[in-house]
Amino acid sequence: MLSGNRRASHGSPGGSASLSTRRRTLVALIAGAVLGFGGALTGGVLADRPAEAALPAHPARPVAGTALPWQEASLFAEVYERIKRDYVDDVDDHALMEKALRGMVAALDPHSGYLDSEEFEEIRLSTMGSYPGVGIEVVAEDGVVKVLRPIEGSPAQQAGLEPGDELVKIDGNDIGADLAGAIARMRGASGSLVKLTIRRDGRPGLLEYALRRAQVEVHSVMQQSLEPGYAYLRITTFSETTPADVGRAISRLKRDALKDHGRALLVGRRTYGKGSVQTVMPLTHGGAVKLTTSRYFTPSGTSIHGKGIVPDIVQEGPGGPPAELLTGRGSPPLTDRDTDVRVALDTLKTRAALAQRAALPPALRALVP
Repeated sequence: MLSGNRRASHGSPGGSASLSTRRRTLVALIAGAVLGFGGALTGGVLADRPAEAALPAHPARPVAGTALPWQEASLFAEVYERIKRDYVDDVDDHALMEKALRGMVAALDPHSGYLDSEEFEEIRLSTMGSYPGVGIEVVAEDGVVKVLRPIEGSPAQQAGLEPGDELVKIDGNDIGADLAGAIARMRGASGSLVKLTIRRDGRPGLLEYALRRAQVEVHSVMQQSLEPGYAYLRITTFSETTPADVGRAISRLKRDALKDHGRALLVGRRTYGKGSVQTVMPLTHGGAVKLTTSRYFTPSGTSIHGKGIVPDIVQEGPGGPPAELLTGRGSPPLTDRDTDVRVALDTLKTRAALAQRAALPPALRALVP
């Protein structure tokens, strides 16, 4: 028995014939859309895809069977029609189809997804290496948006914003936990003004900053000298500028290859184990699909996907986020603030001392502690 305030059905004495006609029409539309989608993938998108810096999981293959089986198209049409006819609330056709697309791609694996035009633009900007804005990395945390760090040389750093600052308002608009909204509001044409209202621990009331947007250069590599003969290099993210920033690309694959050949020592914790590559493919009418297109393998043929890498020297317990690279006068050394860096440095120095001792003539080794 049905009860409650439910939207009335659109049935009528001639409803069955009408439903059948609409369903046939919808099936035809779906079949045409799928054929067009398949043609776009096999034609323009895959042909223009750049070569990946990873070993493919399988050789390139033609996409066969792009025509959706009639029974599957009929099932989709029936579910679609049921939602439109019987769901308690009216559902916009565009929104319903977008949800279907998102579900279809997301069901492939955790890293594939459908991107609308705004999401595609966000990914495009984040991998370009530069963008117009104020230059801060932000994160949603504890129900608010906080500054993770200001980018070196950016308007935000020059104005004095600090890690941990809470973004309360942007141009007078409350932010709350809307991370995407905060990012969108801070971006804008170079030279334009934006006002940030923040809350800072240890300071009473709210602080206001008026920043002039500029073209922010995002360098994905950070470095710092630890002590004579030892330096620390961190790749914070991968973007178009990473190869130039580091001199040559240093990726997970190269790190694994070094370990595989015994040419490197891994110190740390077991990695997450994401050994796959995603390619963002623009779509004809806007938006994009992000699909897993290849997987990483070490030179010995070992896949790390879902397994991770076990370091040569394993540190126990969960690892914290990397410490900020402080360059100000009087700043405490990085090795005092980052346990992983300290352990790695101690390991390198110990191994270097042992290698130097082994290189000495036997008569002198006893004299070296």
